[in-house]
Amino acid sequence: MSVRFKDKIGKINKAIEGQNGFIAVAVDHIHDRIRQEVDKNVSGPAYGVRKTKTGGQVPNRGPQTGKMPIPRITGTLARSVISKRPAPEMAVIYVDDNIAKSGKYVHNGTRLQKARRFLSDPVNILHNSLIANAKEIIITGIRPIGQS
Repeated sequence: MSVRFKDKIGKINKAIEGQNGFIAVAVDHIHDRIRQEVDKNVSGPAYGVRKTKTGGQVPNRGPQTGKMPIPRITGTLARSVISKRPAPEMAVIYVDDNIAKSGKYVHNGTRLQKARRFLSDPVNILHNSLIANAKEIIITGIRPIGQS
């Protein structure tokens, strides 16, 4: 009877050790999908250059519709989106204020410009499907360990 109990403990330990690897794979999947959507949101069309009254050239703003994708004037907003992996089971995507100080104003809006939530909308839209995919990845990885 004690041999079976030890076998079960060994299987549980194997599953717990293996789970960390499967969680990292699931986080990779979630991170990649969200980053892909955020990049799509901030990398809108560029509208060329226009001349000023003094003869200088400035980027043309294009139509300011308040919708996604956000028109790319200089590309600074797209460059300011940073993603890091501080731990295998953790991913962080944020806008670096040192690169684009306007990022929070574009995301949250101002009294003159509607908010264009390029970071939180992909998370809210993809949340249920990403959780389901992560759950499937983890269960698929752990199931063989439990059956052995």
